[in-house]
Amino acid sequence: SIIDLLDAQNASLRAEESAANAVYDFLIEVMNVERATGQYDFLASPEEQRALARAIRTHLASLEASR
Repeated sequence: SIIDLLDAQNASLRAEESAANAVYDFLIEVMNVERATGQYDFLASPEEQRALARAIRTHLASLEASR
């Protein structure tokens, strides 16, 4: 029925809005962390971002290995 269609469309729009808000909230938190640490890695070059990601993965792996 038309009511079911409208309900489904509203649910879809709410889900899309929630997803967009989650991304926005995540980016706000990333910037808050970077401001607190004084390092703006989010704005770094792709090479610097990859190096940071490798360093974080290595650190996390060493923490797991030491358990």
